[in-house]
Amino acid sequence: MEVNVCMLLWEYPPLVQGGLGVHGYENSKALAKLGCKVSVITRFAFSQPVFHKDGNVRVYRVPERKLVMTLPFNDFRVFLSANLAFNIAATAKFFKLDGEENFSICHVHDWLSAIAGLTIKESLGKPMVFTVHSTESVRSGDRGIEPIRELEKKCAERADVVIAVSNYIKQEVLRMGIRERKVRVVHNGVDVKMFRPASKKSRRRVREKYGLGDGPVVLFLGRLDPSKGLDYLLRALPVVLEEEPEVKVVIGGQGWLEPVLVSLAKLLGVEDHVVFTGYVPSEELPSLYSAADVFVSPSLCEPFGLTLLEAMACGTPVVSTYAGGIPEFVKPMENGILVDSHSPDQLAYAITLLLQDEELRRKIAENGRRHVEREFTWERTAEKTLKIYMEALGKA
Repeated sequence: MEVNVCMLLWEYPPLVQGGLGVHGYENSKALAKLGCKVSVITRFAFSQPVFHKDGNVRVYRVPERKLVMTLPFNDFRVFLSANLAFNIAATAKFFKLDGEENFSICHVHDWLSAIAGLTIKESLGKPMVFTVHSTESVRSGDRGIEPIRELEKKCAERADVVIAVSNYIKQEVLRMGIRERKVRVVHNGVDVKMFRPASKKSRRRVREKYGLGDGPVVLFLGRLDPSKGLDYLLRALPVVLEEEPEVKVVIGGQGWLEPVLVSLAKLLGVEDHVVFTGYVPSEELPSLYSAADVFVSPSLCEPFGLTLLEAMACGTPVVSTYAGGIPEFVKPMENGILVDSHSPDQLAYAITLLLQDEELRRKIAENGRRHVEREFTWERTAEKTLKIYMEALGKA
């Protein structure tokens, strides 16, 4: 039986802001290799045609540029308006394509495409799978937006099967009142052919590009927002410098918090040891991971932690926190080091320990790469997703 799936994705390259976009892109490709017929409906991007084939994945971009801007959304009201426009246009595109394709299943990712998914479910009765990458409670706590919480709950209730990207997120879904028997956990994966230890030449080139010299490098990659705990990393740096005076901290990525972090680095007197790279091209990521001596993700909350997996795949030892889904794959002193969140002292100790203990650094790096290769590939993610599609079709 051929599974003809249509994914509704707010994020898809080149418009990727986090794990959702990476997951949608990689899982779509892996599902297509397993024999699924995969279509993706996503946002318009100025650099991309409204339709193209990405390998065996058919990508449709909506709405037209006159309906929604595709630049970063600094005003949340603009963001919500753009998202509503996308959901309306995505629903119309699904209806049109379904007349030709007769999709067997609709796969919705997060609340960002939930309105379209619910409309399709109610109107056409298509089996629906809903992947929860995070929840409003995880993202915002008590400050979250109630209508988004209600939208997440409604989509989870109406879905035939709910996928959570970690056991931590599964518990958040159950807190909504969703029955456990309809929730499945499917972890994210890594392209282990792309993310692997880079050559000495590539590592040297990326160090030269960012002016990192030959000293120790501590790396962070991700969105620059409060949930990532970057202020604790900067507060840990003066302590690390007492033991490792040549260390550089590289903060890669974009986000509205960057000016605050720059000011904090100056206030702490460590600005000469901090490098803000801005956006890092995807093709450069393996070299940057590999060039670092330690990768640090000091998250305060984390649905999963995809960048940690990428760093581990590149053979870079990782330091992170016990937040969210991270302990599901980072095992303390085996393939990484975990510390309490909100603790610059513990963070400083863990970083210094790895920088000064070459044998521990080597052991953790090797174990991390093996663990990812064995348990966290996109092929495994796609295989589990396909089984869930068959389960949803059976229920329908």
